[in-house]
Amino acid sequence: DPINFDSKFLRKLSFTPKLVIGWRAATIPEGTDWSSFDIILTSLNGLKNYALELGAKSSQIFYPGYPKWISAHTENIQPEFDLSFAGQWTLDQHTQRNAYLKSIAESAVTGKLNPAFYLSGQINTMDPTVQQFNKGARFGIDMHKAVKSGKIAFDARGDINYSMADKKIDLTDNE
Repeated sequence: DPINFDSKFLRKLSFTPKLVIGWRAATIPEGTDWSSFDIILTSLNGLKNYALELGAKSSQIFYPGYPKWISAHTENIQPEFDLSFAGQWTLDQHTQRNAYLKSIAESAVTGKLNPAFYLSGQINTMDPTVQQFNKGARFGIDMHKAVKSGKIAFDARGDINYSMADKKIDLTDNE
């Protein structure tokens, strides 16, 4: 976690680690210092490039997976919905995703689609059309089961930025 355990934290350690690796695919707070990191791993091209400007010695695209044993917990899940989505609803970081979810929900109201949303975050701000398809947050194995409950697993990236007083940088490179 290169935000909570940043270079400032690393400099306070009584020893210097031989290798410091960080992973990030989310918004970066202003003032972040990665000068003590040997490499920052990310799935975002824009963040990969910007990590060097924040002091990281190297950065690399890395798409995380999950261990095979998780499949054993989900192999018998049969899709019961046309589409599933597990993730967050937030006003400041998921504007485009929220619009997609609302559009999906509106199609569902007309009977064209049977979706299931498993949403956490700022659910008190959720559009009522979306809310009627929200089955509640799921985490861990339950999240994997929720995703598999749909014939289609929908996803859309959030608005991931690095904001400074004078500019805002899109860390997704508009992916």
